[in-house]
Amino acid sequence: MSENQNNPSPETPRENEIADYYDGVKKLEMQGYEGGIKKARNALFVTAGLLLLGEILAGSMSGLEWTPS
Repeated sequence: MSENQNNPSPETPRENEIADYYDGVKKLEMQGYEGGIKKARNALFVTAGLLLLGEILAGSMSGLEWTPS
C-alpha cells in the first residue's frame, strides 16, 4: 500500500476562504490609511482657502473693483 492511501490528504482551503481572508487584510490596510487621507484632505482645503483669501486681498489692494454680476 502506498502512504497516500493510509493518510487522509490535508484539506485544501476553499476559494471563498482565501478571498474572505484577502478582503479582511485589505480592510485592515485601508483603516491604517484613513487617518493620513483625512489629514491630507484637510490640508488641501486649508491651502485652497488661504490661496483664495490671498487672491482676494491682492485684488483689493491693487485697486480692483469687485462688483457682483
